[in-house]
Amino acid sequence: GDIKQIQNALQLYYTDHQGFPATLNEALLVPEYIKAIPKDPAEDHLDYLYAAIKIGGRCTSYHLGAIMETVADNTGVLETDFDKVPNNNICNGSAADFNGGDPVYDVAP
Repeated sequence: GDIKQIQNALQLYYTDHQGFPATLNEALLVPEYIKAIPKDPAEDHLDYLYAAIKIGGRCTSYHLGAIMETVADNTGVLETDFDKVPNNNICNGSAADFNGGDPVYDVAP
């Protein structure tokens, strides 16, 4: 649910700015696009993994992920995620891209 909320906020931001933010910065997203940026409960309430991806010189994509508690996932969610490999085309100010392989559940627009 948290990932979907963040994706919705990012899409709203994209619509207004024709690009995604370099970071999941509360000053950019709260409260206009999301009430609060959720934290990853499996990672001691740290930020979710996020990298803004540059395509054609602009931040027009992103990679968002959560570390699952176990690779032995009974829900099947890890079978349907993106499993993106890191990419060096990150936007200025963004964190480095991350490996979306299991146990990371990851999505992209």
